[in-house]
Amino acid sequence: MDAQIKEHAKDNTKNLDKYFGLYNQSTRVPIPLKQIRVDTKIDDYIAETTYSQVYQNEHDTVLETEYFFPISSTACFHNFRVKYGTVVIEGIVKEKEQAKKQYQEHLEKGDLVAYAEITEESYSVMCVKIGNIPPQSEIEIIFAYIERVEITLNKFW
Repeated sequence: MDAQIKEHAKDNTKNLDKYFGLYNQSTRVPIPLKQIRVDTKIDDYIAETTYSQVYQNEHDTVLETEYFFPISSTACFHNFRVKYGTVVIEGIVKEKEQAKKQYQEHLEKGDLVAYAEITEESYSVMCVKIGNIPPQSEIEIIFAYIERVEITLNKFW
């Protein structure tokens, strides 16, 4: 990719809370989305939604990426996973500084690793760093949340 395209991509993704998806952390170029699936189950007044997105690292190098997605102030996230082949990373809630340190340690070892936090620029956007995505490979990002739905005139809103 030539320098002009990289610079254009970097300029257009400075405020990534306006752009959702997976980005190369060093160049800010989007990683190609290959598949998306959204499942929602409604039981009484609660909706459970699961998003699954498959991305393709088309580069010949290992990537460190940032994944951005919007979150509702009324949603409660209960599941986050990253899959690569038979490797599955399950999200675990930890103290922020401890989680950052462990992310960096595993990144330096070459392990596929992920770290998530709500962005400081916008509390309605989640940022997940995913490190050491192997070259020429697909990864699947899955997250799920529950949210109360309102019923008005016998319709869900």
